[in-house]
Amino acid sequence: MNAPYGTLVDTENEEVATKDGIKVQRWWAKDVDGTSQALSKSDVNGQFHDFTVDYDGDTKTLTIKYTQTSGKILTWTTTVSNSNQAMAMIVSASTGGAKNLQQFEIMSFDFKQAATVNVKYVDTKGNQIAQGEVTYPNGANVNGTYTTGQLEIPNYKFVRMDDGTATGAKSLPATGTLTKAGDNGTVIYVYAPAYTQTSKTVSETIKYIDQDGKEVAIGYTADPITFVSVTNPVDNTTTTYYSTKAKTATLDDNGVPTEAGWTKGDSTDFADVVNPEVDGYKVISNDAPNSDLTSVAVQTVYTNSSDLDFTVVYAKNAPTITTESKTINETIHYVYKDGTTAHDDYVAKPVEFTRQVSTDAVTGEKTYGSWSADQSFAAVTSPVIKGYTPDQAEIGAQTVSGDSSDLDFTVVYTKDAPTKPVNPIQPTTPAKPVNPSQPATPAKPVNPSQPATPTKPVQAGQAAATNFVDQRLPQTGETDQQHMTLSGLLLLAMSSLLGLFGMTKRQRKE
Repeated sequence: MNAPYGTLVDTENEEVATKDGIKVQRWWAKDVDGTSQALSKSDVNGQFHDFTVDYDGDTKTLTIKYTQTSGKILTWTTTVSNSNQAMAMIVSASTGGAKNLQQFEIMSFDFKQAATVNVKYVDTKGNQIAQGEVTYPNGANVNGTYTTGQLEIPNYKFVRMDDGTATGAKSLPATGTLTKAGDNGTVIYVYAPAYTQTSKTVSETIKYIDQDGKEVAIGYTADPITFVSVTNPVDNTTTTYYSTKAKTATLDDNGVPTEAGWTKGDSTDFADVVNPEVDGYKVISNDAPNSDLTSVAVQTVYTNSSDLDFTVVYAKNAPTITTESKTINETIHYVYKDGTTAHDDYVAKPVEFTRQVSTDAVTGEKTYGSWSADQSFAAVTSPVIKGYTPDQAEIGAQTVSGDSSDLDFTVVYTKDAPTKPVNPIQPTTPAKPVNPSQPATPAKPVNPSQPATPTKPVQAGQAAATNFVDQRLPQTGETDQQHMTLSGLLLLAMSSLLGLFGMTKRQRKE
């Protein structure tokens, strides 16, 4: 307020208050701290004063020099931070509330056009996501070189130099030679979101067991389902894909799996699985949801799904009950000693036994019950064959059971020895019969107090002498003495016969 001064200023969009207190948004100029320099009041004399403005494109340095009336030169210097940003240079002055004529007279304007390139960092859709710099090692001149580089951009990854698919323009090489003055083109780096993925594989297995936990059929294992959830870190959106073929996914620039077989979706189904038929068994339980005894139903799974593990239980069918019968036979053969048939075989009426048989429905193993009650074959008398004698006069009764084997007997006949004939020339003289009209008088019983004298033994060929006490026949109730007398008579008769036999022998000898 006390003297004129020169300074560098920045402009900012600020909220400022008007005279009546209303706040408005305005671009507002502010002095750059440390750049203000006072001007001489004597310079405010209505005359032109020299100043120069010089910008060095190599160093991005802006230098302003002002020559005062006294000849003193004041200098202001600043550096342009971004040469690619559009900028305007103005020279302005202000008199505050006073009035003054302010004029500029351009004495010369020298401009040397630089050889430059631009650099852009864009996403796959061509949107600029960052700013970078171009370096000119030998200055921004024709035939000079330029250099650019990739940037580390949060949540993005570099994918390629633009081939025209992102911005519609083909990128210059990352480094190269400036071939002409002015704009040589643009280096375009294309970035894609640094997609992240998480995968989850869900499987389904089914076991087929009996009530004891023994496997009755080969278990079923479905093709596993793999879910891949792809997250865009820029906008935090997530997209899910599933596959029954691939286990991992390679993502393209848009976060889509490149392998075949991936389908967009966060859920899918395991197909219905029919329970296998097992000989001799039937299904009695199935723990799979919404399923019955015929199959494991369709099962829907999600990215956050239980591997699925189900059990189908089988029970044996009831055994088959049948009746088994068995016949037992008895046969008797009649043969001579030389093995030839002596008589027709005897074949008894067969006897039959029955029992129950239980057949396991799975293994076919049979369990046998008891045979019916024991039975018997009657005794069989060997037939009579004249002139022969059997070695067994009879085959006795035979008791058999269902466990018995057929009975088979053989009776062997042996020829009888011939009988020696009696000499017909010397027949045996028959004993003289007793006259029935003159019965023998029974011996008189001896007094029991006087025992009878024993009979003297008779020599062969001699008659026995017998004392007959009494010729009366013994009567009922008589004593033992009477019986002894009768015995004596019998002995006498035998002695006579012996004597006769002895005489006959003597006669044959003579």
